[in-house]
Amino acid sequence: YTVFGRVTPQQKQKLVQALQANQHKVAMTGDGVNDILAMKTADCSIAMESGNGATKQIAQVVLLDSDFSHMPHIVAEGRRVVNNIQRSASLFLVKNIFSISLAILSSLFAFTYPLQASQVSLISAFTIGIPGFMLALEPNKQRIRGR
Repeated sequence: YTVFGRVTPQQKQKLVQALQANQHKVAMTGDGVNDILAMKTADCSIAMESGNGATKQIAQVVLLDSDFSHMPHIVAEGRRVVNNIQRSASLFLVKNIFSISLAILSSLFAFTYPLQASQVSLISAFTIGIPGFMLALEPNKQRIRGR
């Protein structure tokens, strides 16, 4: 580990920028005004509840009990949410591709659209709504895909 002491706000910002230049994702934790520059530059900014009001305003995450040991749980929950949103979006995309394909085929071959609006709504509820809800409840500890 490398430890830096008595670091100025500009030096903190440069450290964050150097890590980002090396393709790292950077989370910056701070509780005072001197941390704001680095927190604004970081990919994720984390403030402590006991910290300065300005720091809490610019932070993306505020630790309400000022206990940094909760960060692994916060990261895991964030990954679960993002991955489940991506899965649900994939479901919607597949349904829309199917619906558009069916509409194009019915136009090309000059037959009426085989489904009524109420049937499409029921199909959406059972093929998208319920599976999407179940996916949202599913635990997921994988890294975020596409990153």
